[in-house]
Amino acid sequence: MSVTQVEMPDELAETPPESLRPSHTAGEPIETPSLGDLAKRASMWSAFGFVSSQGIRLVANIILTRYVSPEVFGLMAMTQTFLMALEMFSDVGIGPNIVQNKHGDEPAFYNTAWSMAVIRGFVLFLLSCAGAYPVAMFFDQPVLIWVIPACGFSCVIAGFHSTSLAIMNRHLDMMPSTIVDIASQILTFSMTFLWAKQHPTVWAMVVGTTCGYLFRCVVSHVILPGHSNWFRWHRDHARSMIRFGKWVFLSTGLLFFVAQADKIMQGKFEDASRLGVYGIAVGFVGLAPTLIKRLSGVVLFPVLSTVVRERPEDLPRVFRKVRVVLLAVAMGIILPLIIGGRLLVEFIYPPQYWDAGWMLQYLSTGAMVTAVCCSIGPLFFALGHTYVNTVLMVTHLALLIAAGLIGHAVGGEKGFVIGIASVELLNYPVYAWFLSQRKLWQPELDFAAFGIALVALYVGRTWF
Repeated sequence: MSVTQVEMPDELAETPPESLRPSHTAGEPIETPSLGDLAKRASMWSAFGFVSSQGIRLVANIILTRYVSPEVFGLMAMTQTFLMALEMFSDVGIGPNIVQNKHGDEPAFYNTAWSMAVIRGFVLFLLSCAGAYPVAMFFDQPVLIWVIPACGFSCVIAGFHSTSLAIMNRHLDMMPSTIVDIASQILTFSMTFLWAKQHPTVWAMVVGTTCGYLFRCVVSHVILPGHSNWFRWHRDHARSMIRFGKWVFLSTGLLFFVAQADKIMQGKFEDASRLGVYGIAVGFVGLAPTLIKRLSGVVLFPVLSTVVRERPEDLPRVFRKVRVVLLAVAMGIILPLIIGGRLLVEFIYPPQYWDAGWMLQYLSTGAMVTAVCCSIGPLFFALGHTYVNTVLMVTHLALLIAAGLIGHAVGGEKGFVIGIASVELLNYPVYAWFLSQRKLWQPELDFAAFGIALVALYVGRTWF
């Protein structure tokens, strides 16, 4: 996969602030990379990390399906959904606080942040123990009574992770965190695989996940020489983090429901094995939208922000130009999945997972609409109209629940999948209204993407 070089705005070519400059020895010439160079390097490492992570995840899933049943994947999906709810509803943005706050490099600040993370980890573990029984009864899976607390202990381990990775991200040094993430993912899969060969149960994934968290915790404390964490509580810094984090709390809470509502409904409507099959399809579908979101955050948002500040009359042209590139990338990933999704699943997975093929075709069609919307979202942040994204998230959630319930009532599992695939298309008129109010709606571009996706679906369902 090739990575396109993106021209950085002029302001990024300037000398970075002192906090971004590398240390040097007296007598040596000082080489100060520009902020643009740092941003390009961070973008490259971010893209590399994404591609590597998705590749490892795909290979791991293909191999594990040879050893464990769809029910195991479904049980783990139920567990992770509950733990994600705990994490996202208690997220006060500790990492982003370190990156954003002007005191982020001060020991008093990052040690207070670390202390908050440790306390939060223990609280999440206790909540996972308390919530295990109700969740097990909701999904009618008694084994979750033990699996959820076992996985919840990973929250304690995560709380002890060093703040060193956040410090390095603050200075646009993405290489260490990217390498640690990849190594942790490889270790997680390796331990899961070794356990699954002997005991092909959900506990293989529990053991692998715990080992991955332990590895990341240990490495985070040795990767940055001279950096250490101790328990510290600075009242003013703690208050500052809580003020910043209350908005993170709101957005991540909504994001949880948007990202997990379909899995909660599918887990309730069907058994664990069907949720496992659905999860295989969702794993493929998320590739393009996730990549577009990442590129939008790294490239589109800063570019549009600069244009808004310096030459707002060029905003429509630049907005269209960058979106064309992003949507072309999305089509290159999504269209093959729409047309050949069924054949792909039947080629690489055992027969008990083959129903993920038709799910993949329908969900990938919806993913094309999602990619269109993902290429729009950063515009509102660049304009400073952040409330728009909250409104869009609320309408998306309402439509997601309605489409899932109505789809399942009308057409069972297939109706549910088609309903979920249609959510972003149903939400698109809200995007169009907000864009038209700012004279930035580009219907010819969006409708062309929708039309191509629908034609691909017809071809894939008819001929493949």
